[in-house]
Amino acid sequence: MPCDPDITFGGEEVATVAGLAGSGLGVSLLPDLNGLDTNKVAQIRLKALESHRTIGLAWMNERYLPSAAINFKHFIIHKMY
Repeated sequence: MPCDPDITFGGEEVATVAGLAGSGLGVSLLPDLNGLDTNKVAQIRLKALESHRTIGLAWMNERYLPSAAINFKHFIIHKMY
C-alpha cells in the first residue's frame, strides 16, 4: 500500500529522529536501537522489509591523514566500493 507522507521534521541522527517521535511529532522508520526510552517511544518490528542506507566516506585532500586513516580509506575504496 503506497503512501505519500507529509514530512514536517527530519534529522540525520537516529537519536534525534527518535526524540522527535518520542515528543509526539510523528513516526519514523529507524534501525533497532539499544537504550531507547521505551516509556516515550514504542518499537514495532517490521517483517520482510528490505531497506538500504547510503553511507559515505569523506576527507579533505589538503589535510594530513594518519596512516591508519589512509589504510582505512584504501580498504573502503578497494574492497567495499
